[in-house]
Amino acid sequence: MEATAVARVTASLEAIEETQPRLNAFTSVLADDALARARELDGQEPVGPLHGLPVVVKDLFDIAGVPTTGCCAAYEGRVATEDSHVVAALRAAGAVVVAKTNQHELGGGATGLVSSCGPVWNPWGEGRIPGGSSSGSAAAVAAGVVTMAIGSDTGGSIRIPSSFCGITGLKPTHGRISLRGALPMSPGYDTAGPMAQTAARCTVAFRILTAGDLVPSRPARSVARLRIGLPAPFFQSLDPQTRAATEDAAVTLEKLGAVVEPLDGPGIDEGWKGFPHVWADLAHLHAGIVGDDRISPSLTSLINVGLRLTGTEYAASMARARAMRQDFELAFRRVDALLAPCTPYPAPRATDDEVPVQGGVLDVHRGAPSRLTVPVNEAGLPAVAFPVGRSTEGLPIGAQLIGSPYDEETLLAVVEAFQGATTHHDRRQ
Repeated sequence: MEATAVARVTASLEAIEETQPRLNAFTSVLADDALARARELDGQEPVGPLHGLPVVVKDLFDIAGVPTTGCCAAYEGRVATEDSHVVAALRAAGAVVVAKTNQHELGGGATGLVSSCGPVWNPWGEGRIPGGSSSGSAAAVAAGVVTMAIGSDTGGSIRIPSSFCGITGLKPTHGRISLRGALPMSPGYDTAGPMAQTAARCTVAFRILTAGDLVPSRPARSVARLRIGLPAPFFQSLDPQTRAATEDAAVTLEKLGAVVEPLDGPGIDEGWKGFPHVWADLAHLHAGIVGDDRISPSLTSLINVGLRLTGTEYAASMARARAMRQDFELAFRRVDALLAPCTPYPAPRATDDEVPVQGGVLDVHRGAPSRLTVPVNEAGLPAVAFPVGRSTEGLPIGAQLIGSPYDEETLLAVVEAFQGATTHHDRRQ
């Protein structure tokens, strides 16, 4: 017999209570409202494909009557008056929002350790970072508290924690999902998307969040004879196990019928250099809290970068972003999708400053975690992060499948086929 909505929501709330001391993944728990909604749903016919399913959303998405702070103390007391687009769409499909999730402060970081609500921890290892900025959403799914969460991605904030926590996360084409009712960081890059255990579940959520959109998705193509490129710059300066697991994933896709070939580009370093204009956007959009001593030192430093950026430097930064988009456009003349590592190494410890990789070391707390994800945001492209293996320490290793604009359905279909042939996504913590 299928579980009732009340049973599902009760189990999720109990899991929140059990995991919160260990993971610190949640900021607001909506127990009373969630149980009341579950009882309503149990008394009626199914209202949508998520009928009675517990879900969580990142703290920057508004829920009527609930604080939205982006885990920034300067926004304490900011209470939403109506639901954001993503929350309204989920509820219309029958989902029950049980909690809001912890995140890196205002989305300005890739570790998940900087938050007015305290750091989030990765379920896969004590003291391991979950990745950011959608850290709590990833940890909640990885720990089995919920099967679906909503995050946002400006420079990798869905894909980085999905990679570190061993789940599947979709960063859609820029502008594909409405950001109404979401705290902004950089409108030219901000993107909402689903995070779940599987690509199949992400597909359901993606269709719900884009229902009625004036720009339809491109029809899904199967993996058979799909041309998939391996961009060489994305395979440099990597943890050896990350490289090997991603290459093994390419072999699996070949066995499923894909045509896989190496590519010289697009590059990644120029894409990362092009990101300073995002901090200018951040400083402008949050001018009301600039100088507030409740903001963390790391966020303050990013805002200061944005404030110091000259018009000439801003223009040069935007020019590099355009060049990155052109690099990807050239790549997609040869192939249908790109397979690349998602993060350059598995989840490090919070006490690590650097991680050794082939050819040197990469940092943990600055730019390295997003080195492979930022270029995709620069180009405004869709990408799916998904687990492709485990390290010798048992930590998840994630890859990303990158597509051309509005080709989310194909990316999700390919990853779903991959997950049908592998078990990496089945392992929970």
